[in-house]
Amino acid sequence: MNQYHNPANPDAHFKSTGPELWEQTRGRITHFVTGMGTGGTISGTGRYLKKMNEKIQVIGADPVGSILKYYKETGKIGEPHTYKIEGVGEDFIPTATDFSVVDRVLSCNDHDGLNMARTLARTEAIFVGGSAGMAAWVALEVAKGCGPNDLVVVLLPDTGERYLSKVHNDEWMRDNHLLDPSAVRVGNIASGKTARVRTLFRVDAGQPLKRALALIQQHDVSQLPVFRGADVVGTLEEGEVLKSALADPASLEQPLDTIMGPPLPVVGADEPADVVTKLLASRNAAVLVRSDGAVTGILTRFDMLQFIAGSD
Repeated sequence: MNQYHNPANPDAHFKSTGPELWEQTRGRITHFVTGMGTGGTISGTGRYLKKMNEKIQVIGADPVGSILKYYKETGKIGEPHTYKIEGVGEDFIPTATDFSVVDRVLSCNDHDGLNMARTLARTEAIFVGGSAGMAAWVALEVAKGCGPNDLVVVLLPDTGERYLSKVHNDEWMRDNHLLDPSAVRVGNIASGKTARVRTLFRVDAGQPLKRALALIQQHDVSQLPVFRGADVVGTLEEGEVLKSALADPASLEQPLDTIMGPPLPVVGADEPADVVTKLLASRNAAVLVRSDGAVTGILTRFDMLQFIAGSD
């Protein structure tokens, strides 16, 4: 079919997509945003919409690395670069693209486009791939300059089913340095720790200090949350436990409450991971994770670094 150079490509959208958008919005559409690849969608749909109302803005979404934005702005062929967003952008100019109906082209990088696709799935139950994420990101940028009477329509052309091992896979996103911590839940990181370090080692208020020392030595942990019933009431730091034991061995028989510090901050398993990174950056050695009303895990700086780096 040679979609890149076949005039039937934009004509199909002139006869179908354009009229559909005009009718469904009852002519109120003011901005149309779509990704650019073969150029059929933006050219045919844009041509129809401008036939109905020449003031409608037609905006193309182009991945950083493609040459289409540069060509629209300069009329020259730029230098293409690789990118991860699939199905859009080009390293040549398709003759099916009619740049005369395109008012402007906005670029979107891999990080913003792919994480937007994941956000749409998580918050809107719209399961799409990277090119749709890119288009949605550009549409939101366009909407920032719109007024209350404007109506922005964005076309989301793909399905997330094709990208389960890529865009919607934490490991792939992390390996490609694209994972946005704000798009990852705290519980995902806690459950991804290995079985040994996933266990929350804890002590109870009133227990002797030697109990805490034994856990620190046996499991090589640096912080132990102190519980009174189901409540977290304090924290024992490895350094303070060892300092007390070395200064006075008899203190090992004393209640550990006497040297415990304030409790670690607690975050919900459904909260975004960047909440944890902010807490760890503000002098907290670790944070506790609460799931279904109970504290079930702990995340340290090392845990977060391992998650970001993608190492086991």
